[in-house]
Amino acid sequence: MDRNLDDKTTGEPRDTERVTRGSEGGSWKRDLSDHLAGCLPYRLRYMLEHALRDRDTNPRYEPIGVWVQGPGPGLDIVMEYLPGNDEVQEEADWVINRLVENDIKSLPDDFLEYHRATMSPYRGMRGEIVETEDYATPEECAACVLSRYSDRPGHCDCLADR
Repeated sequence: MDRNLDDKTTGEPRDTERVTRGSEGGSWKRDLSDHLAGCLPYRLRYMLEHALRDRDTNPRYEPIGVWVQGPGPGLDIVMEYLPGNDEVQEEADWVINRLVENDIKSLPDDFLEYHRATMSPYRGMRGEIVETEDYATPEECAACVLSRYSDRPGHCDCLADR
């Protein structure tokens, strides 16, 4: 082994494989996700958010968004909503803002459970928490789950090759 590749402090070989920005200018997160896709399963947890519609005439809960929590580290959470739910998206963004303002470095294990339990049923509900290893990233999971409820053509085919 070439001694130049050894870590100077421990004498152990350094990991010379680097996850770098792609030649097409992609983000490091996407490059890392591509790298991790072939590794151990990436366990994600998600829950659908529903809004209470037509409370007075024909009350029903309609899916409007999804929260996806990754395994971490850090604030590994994605909150995405269907078009037309800007106000709810803004409220979800404020959840993240409050975490950052309070200098929270990682999400607690019960993050989804807490937010599921604290939603008023007069406003909506957050559904059962689902664990999955079917997606490479929280962003991919959110896009695929939301596509099931979208009126837009071209639903997700993320799992077609799995």
